[in-house]
Amino acid sequence: MLKEKFIVVTKVFFIRKSISKIKLKKCINYVFKQTNISKKKLILFYKKNSFKIFKISKNISLRDIDIVVKTKLNKDYKFIDINKSLIFYEYKKNEKQNEFYQKLSYLNKIKFFPKTLKSNDVIFQKLTLGNYFLPNKISDMSTNILKIVAKSIQILSKKKKQKIKFSSYMRRLNLSISRDSLNSKIIKKLFRLANNYKKENITISLTHGDFKFEHLFMKRKKLDYVIDWENSGKRSTFFDLLNFFIPWFVKRNYSYSYIKKFIIKFTKSYLPELKMEIERKYDLYFIIFGLERYQRINERRAVELNLEYRYKKYNLLFKNLIKEI
Repeated sequence: MLKEKFIVVTKVFFIRKSISKIKLKKCINYVFKQTNISKKKLILFYKKNSFKIFKISKNISLRDIDIVVKTKLNKDYKFIDINKSLIFYEYKKNEKQNEFYQKLSYLNKIKFFPKTLKSNDVIFQKLTLGNYFLPNKISDMSTNILKIVAKSIQILSKKKKQKIKFSSYMRRLNLSISRDSLNSKIIKKLFRLANNYKKENITISLTHGDFKFEHLFMKRKKLDYVIDWENSGKRSTFFDLLNFFIPWFVKRNYSYSYIKKFIIKFTKSYLPELKMEIERKYDLYFIIFGLERYQRINERRAVELNLEYRYKKYNLLFKNLIKEI
């Protein structure tokens, strides 16, 4: 194992201590785009010289690392070569990484998926150099942004598309609320509501699984990449659409009925091929979304995170919406 000092600029980003002025400028610019922390502050943090020593595997060339990124899983780190616009990490052959690697054959065919390859037990991924945009109010959502969101959902909704009985799909969901008294009422109500739709057919397809403003990066007003695909997989075809808008509206205290009207209107305007299904079955797809979001908490990757925090986050998202159905 090799050791190197990296300067702490945020809780997530660390920039190499010994670096040229040109590279430092590029690194600061990249962290700014990822965090929206001003460049002046980032430079001040770098000059404070508070450092962390990282042990680098021999599989990874130390000379290629300009930035270390701490991922959501506390023990995982990714590395950035700023000149080559690459982000990379060691392939550890665990269940999580094996599952992601197996998805690459079809994910690499999606234009807005950062192209990814594996070489000598290291996974290399194209680095986005764009910015994400997080609106504060509805009027901030420009037509251009909404078209980009719709196009992304449209492309994914056509991949691995399948019609299935809702009752069959319900049996596939692996839901356990034994450890979670906080959300038991929400889940039980979703199951009660689901019983009204046993005979319905639903559409499932490929989904990103964590589609939101913060993962959608644009460059010169065009979509560059959507990042963070670890949760991608087959779900109800409206999962990404609901996951994109519902948390944003809930955070701003919008009601269930308002969100429903907005999403149906959005679908009519930008996803006309999906409008009939969402108009007829919005409540059903919302129920499925609630159950799928809960299933995601119990998946192995999420369990490795703070489970109690995940339960609280779920409760904040659904506790008021569930009362309005």
